[in-house]
Amino acid sequence: MLALSETALEKLARLILRWGRDFGERTSDGVQVRVALTQEEIAQIIGASRETVTRLFQRAQARPDHSRQT
Repeated sequence: MLALSETALEKLARLILRWGRDFGERTSDGVQVRVALTQEEIAQIIGASRETVTRLFQRAQARPDHSRQT
């Protein structure tokens, strides 16, 4: 269960880590998780707005140490 005192970032991080543990596929680059949910649905899961989830994903993608394969 997600704690009420967690920030949206903490809730999203915890959710992604749980998905990685439960559904992730190990690759040479780490763990890949394929989720067929919209940002709106993810926002509902963590109790945040879609805009907040979009902003958090954008911030994560902009980090220089973040590698993303498409």
